[in-house]
This record gives sequence, structure tokens and C-alpha cells, in this order.
Amino acid sequence: APGGAEHEVTLVFKHHTKDEMEALLNSEAWKEGSDVDNTMAVTAGWEGIDAPFNADSVATLFQHYQSAPAAFIKAFVTGQVGAKLGN
Repeated sequence: APGGAEHEVTLVFKHHTKDEMEALLNSEAWKEGSDVDNTMAVTAGWEGIDAPFNADSVATLFQHYQSAPAAFIKAFVTGQVGAKLGN
């Protein structure tokens, strides 16, 4: 958050099987997609942000917080791999 303060955000990700995950990450759409496109492809919603979850809100967030796209995708991949390891 501005001024170095932290703000907790909960992301709700879409579940992908191993095959779906591999197909997604190897797809041209993923490789050529913007940060917003890729985030929308794997995220179902969020909590802790006072804005609707949609592409415009995600784009605005990413304009203000440049590290957010990488953090979102890292959380998605970690969640997918972690879920598989726990089963």
C-alpha cells in the first residue's frame, strides 16, 4: 500500500487439474496475454479490496502496485502445487 503499509488481500483462484494447468501455462493465450488477462484467467474473485473484481479493477490495481501481478501469479501457482502436494 502507499507509504509502505501492508494490506491483506484474499484471492479466490479457479482450480485447475494438472492437465489443465499444463495446457494453460503452455498456451499462446497465456504466453501472449497481459498481466490482467492472465490474472482474470486464473482468479475467480478477491476479498479485502473495496472494488468489484473485474478486468478494469485489476488493471487499476496493477497500475498502482507494480509488484501485484507477479505476487498474484506466484500465489496461484503455489496454491495449485501446494494443493497437489497435500493430496
